[in-house]
Amino acid sequence: MTKKKIAAAAAGLLLTAFAAWNGVWYLHYRQYQAFRDKTEKVTVGGMDLYQTSRDGYLFSVSMPSYLHFNGNLSADKTIPGNTQSEITMIVWLSLFGADEYGVILNTPDGLQSQIYLDRQGNPVFEDGDDQNYKDDVQFLVSENQEIIRETYDAWDTVFGIREK
Repeated sequence: MTKKKIAAAAAGLLLTAFAAWNGVWYLHYRQYQAFRDKTEKVTVGGMDLYQTSRDGYLFSVSMPSYLHFNGNLSADKTIPGNTQSEITMIVWLSLFGADEYGVILNTPDGLQSQIYLDRQGNPVFEDGDDQNYKDDVQFLVSENQEIIRETYDAWDTVFGIREK
C-alpha cells in the first residue's frame, strides 16, 4: 500500500469513528430532551438551565454537552432558612445499561455525604468497600429513608424517571 492509501484509510476510519460517536451522543442527548421539556428554560450567567419548582423541590435537567455524556437529572430540597440543600437526588441516564442513581445528604451543621443508590433507594457498594464504611452508609440511608423516599416520589411525579 502506498502512503496515500494508508492516509486515506486512516482518515476514513477517523471520520467513521467520529460519525459513530456523534450518533451515539445524539441518542443519549435525546434521552434528556423528554425530561427537559417538563421544565422551564432559565438563563443564568449566560448558561441555559432547565428547571422547575414543585412541592419544596427544585428539579433540574443538565443536558449533556456536545460529544460528552455528562448530563443528569436532579431534585433538590432546601433546608428551611438555609441556602444549602437538605437532599439532592441525582440520576445519570444510560443509553445502553441501567441508569445510575445517587444522593447527596447535607446536615444543618454542614456535613455532606454522597452515596450511590439503586432504583429503590438502597445503597450500592463496590466489592472493595470495607465493612465500617458499609455500616456507616447503611445507617445514614436508614436515618434518611423517609426523605429519600419522599424525594423519589416527588421526582417520579415530575419526571416519571422510574416508570420507564
